[in-house]
Amino acid sequence: MPSFIFIGGRNPGSQIITTPGAGTFIVPYFTENLRVRGWGGGGGGTGSLANASNGTVGLAGTATTFSGLTANGGAAAPPLPTSAQAAGGTASGGDVNTTGSSGGINAFQAVNVGQGGAAGGTAFGGGATAVIPLTAGRKNGTPGNSYGGGGSGATGLTGSGEYSMNGGGGAGFVQKVYALGVLNPGDSISYSVGAGGAGGVNAFVGGAGANGALVIEWDY
Repeated sequence: MPSFIFIGGRNPGSQIITTPGAGTFIVPYFTENLRVRGWGGGGGGTGSLANASNGTVGLAGTATTFSGLTANGGAAAPPLPTSAQAAGGTASGGDVNTTGSSGGINAFQAVNVGQGGAAGGTAFGGGATAVIPLTAGRKNGTPGNSYGGGGSGATGLTGSGEYSMNGGGGAGFVQKVYALGVLNPGDSISYSVGAGGAGGVNAFVGGAGANGALVIEWDY
């Protein structure tokens, strides 16, 4: 158990955790409040066959948790043929719980329709699709932006033109402010940071979802 020397006064500080996986956070000395913000992992975009007639799905992003807080990952993009969108991740347990944006759907000869969904609670978006018409043939999807953006779908060619695949869903966002006494210096809190989902692998690969994160600030 760590020891703390209480000398009075505010002790501003922060920690950003971006490595996916589980861990333990030891609450530092603080005098006023401690804020936790979390994003899950973004969903992966759909891969493209050489003729763009179908596609392969990627993986969903996984959840970020901290004590009773949960920010779920974005869903993986569905394969063609479908007009369904990959859902954004939900969130729960916080003072603020924001669902991520859905991924874009597939479309024929259209611009930025297969983009990844943006994570909740952030201006960081999902991966963008290649500009249609393509200038250099088929393209892989682009990864989502940190934290928790969904990956875009790959693009492909048919006999009559270009096609963009489905994008992955953006992650959920959760935020909670803890007062001194609810959390106390020396408390040990288990957490997990969500991983972004891989894009679908085929002749052309969907964009990967971005990893999630925890941003913890005290006496800010």
